[in-house]
Amino acid sequence: MKNNKTVTKVTVGKNVTSIGSNAFSGCSGFEGKLTLPEGITDIAYASFSGCSGLTGELVIPKSVTAIEALAFKKCSGFTGSLVLPEGLTKIGETAFQDCTGFDGSLMLPSTLTELEEDAFQNITGFQRIVNPTGISYKLPEVEGYR
Repeated sequence: MKNNKTVTKVTVGKNVTSIGSNAFSGCSGFEGKLTLPEGITDIAYASFSGCSGLTGELVIPKSVTAIEALAFKKCSGFTGSLVLPEGLTKIGETAFQDCTGFDGSLMLPSTLTELEEDAFQNITGFQRIVNPTGISYKLPEVEGYR
């Protein structure tokens, strides 16, 4: 599927436990919301890196414990919030770097223990950050938040 320009919708089966490295990287024909089913535990390296055309908020399933490096880097089109589930412990290096379109909240789980370098670098648009982790030195700038 990497760099596919013709697929407009992807349905991830309920028996899938991991989205593989570069699985949808560079896909630019997507239309609509990205829905990932419960049961996925890992979103691997660059799984959705550079995807465009996705809309709506991005809700990561409660079963996900790790979002690896570059997983959503340079994705565009998302609107609304980025909701990260309780149980998520790791966000990899540059996982959401240069994403555009978000205009709601960034909601971090209290279980997050590993936030790697530049995970949210150059991501803009969030109106609010919900951060019970105490990790603050690597979060995007939001007016009034420190």
